Amino acid sequence: MFQFETRDVRRIFAGEYEIRYELNGQTIYVLRL
Repeated sequence: MFQFETRDVRRIFAGEYEIRYELNGQTIYVLRL
């Protein structure tokens, strides 16, 4: 995840999909599915 080094990016797996998201306060930004 080198392209997101300066962010607090997390990832989860849902079936065959990987979801990358960023938490910013109380907002969740989905970055990539």
